[in-house]
Amino acid sequence: MKSKKLYKLKKSRFLDWMFSDFDDIQYWGGYLLNEFKENGKIEYTIEDMLAERDVLPVWIMEGNQLEYMDEEMIEDMDEIELID
Repeated sequence: MKSKKLYKLKKSRFLDWMFSDFDDIQYWGGYLLNEFKENGKIEYTIEDMLAERDVLPVWIMEGNQLEYMDEEMIEDMDEIELID
């Protein structure tokens, strides 16, 4: 049974958060470059990237009332709807 979507997250905000740290930029840059080298293309979506997360902070969600860097986290990525 699919989880109810409790949160909305803009794709652009998710990507800004994912690539906000030098280590993340280095990791994902290497990952995507290897995909391109091995397959000649990258077949990896924002939805794939979200599905691989263990947790996401609630403060990056749309309509939240939390302050930046609040520690409340979402553990079920199925509860998040990515929006444009």
